[in-house]
Amino acid sequence: MGGGVVEGEERSNSLSTERLLRFIQELLASLDEARALDVLSRELIALVNAELVAVYVADEAGRLELAAVARSDNGRDGAQFGSMRRLAERALSCSASVRAGVEDLSELRSPGRPAGESIALPLISKGRTLGILALTTSEGDFVAVDSAILATLAEVAASSLDNARLLENAHREARRDALTGLGNQRAFGEHLDSILANPFLSSLTREVSLVLFDLDDFKQVNDRFGHPFGDLILQDVSRAVLRAARTNDEVFRVGGEEFALVVDGGLDAGARVAERARQALLRHRRPRALPTLSAGVASFPRGSSSKEELIAEADRALYAAKRAGKNRVVVCSEERWPSGMPEPSAAKD
Repeated sequence: MGGGVVEGEERSNSLSTERLLRFIQELLASLDEARALDVLSRELIALVNAELVAVYVADEAGRLELAAVARSDNGRDGAQFGSMRRLAERALSCSASVRAGVEDLSELRSPGRPAGESIALPLISKGRTLGILALTTSEGDFVAVDSAILATLAEVAASSLDNARLLENAHREARRDALTGLGNQRAFGEHLDSILANPFLSSLTREVSLVLFDLDDFKQVNDRFGHPFGDLILQDVSRAVLRAARTNDEVFRVGGEEFALVVDGGLDAGARVAERARQALLRHRRPRALPTLSAGVASFPRGSSSKEELIAEADRALYAAKRAGKNRVVVCSEERWPSGMPEPSAAKD
């Protein structure tokens, strides 16, 4: 019977293969960085019976930022994070695991609970240190884990974190226009879907407006000077429009010389932002002059009831601006300028 008790204690005080595999599977299934960090910190608490787990991520300058924290029911308060961070910084500086010394453990001790062990492990993937995993236990609570297993867990965590970042970068790049750096057609559609789903926009006190514009006679630029020069023009236009837009406005390149501005506000706000963009292109002279633009403005929910209708209305106003002589902004429905704004002169052919 005595032998049976010893075996039971050994089983309860060791890391089972089943629990380890379940942890690794959940970690590798995490497809975004926030989820991976949450799984890593939260599941390690139960896996090794830790009192506190902290995950730090490293930026390109080598600075650590606390990204995830998990505590057991007996977890310590914030007073011990200074020592935990110093331990993590030591692991970062040497790119190796670091165990806390006697002085560190005295600072990491929770009231009434002697600190048992603290260790910081670098999260290294493809030769790059992505962050530091630090954990602390109370004396006698730590599940016996071989150092090699802890190092393997850190490797798996680093690989999961790296994969999550690669996936996020791929997601971001798939929504970015390579030439201008603006959001592309896909990003524009998703952004509109997200904005129009906002329940506050169902109230007449909140609106969003859409500005669609394209560059006047841009085909002539490509035909006369070539597409590489036309690409430079598109990049200059993108920068000029970004400067004209407000902080909460979003700019997208949705076609060859076609752009979209999603503006926080109704028709007047959209028209004013569009006019600032039009004026910005007119004033631009260095390193080269830019084409004029024609723009159409529509709003939601007052002027349209769906994403498709919003785009169609803005497009209709854009073509009205073209027909009226180009180099102008036309507001949908009323096809007028907002009150107090002078109408610009038509572009010369």
